[in-house]
Amino acid sequence: MKIIRTVAAEDCPNGIDCARIYELDSGEILVRGYRVADPETLAELGPLPANETALIIPRDVYEEARKC
Repeated sequence: MKIIRTVAAEDCPNGIDCARIYELDSGEILVRGYRVADPETLAELGPLPANETALIIPRDVYEEARKC
């Protein structure tokens, strides 16, 4: 699995801990965001398998990705 391009990225001052959406060489999409820690939100989602996590990304990153 290799990242081939950044599809969308949050504008952040340090350029390190920013939400991003990437395209992989497999054609899949990789999302880097902020882990959901709120217990009520996690309860609404229901049980997550051990290999999954819930992420939040800013709407502007999502909207930028939709344009691609």
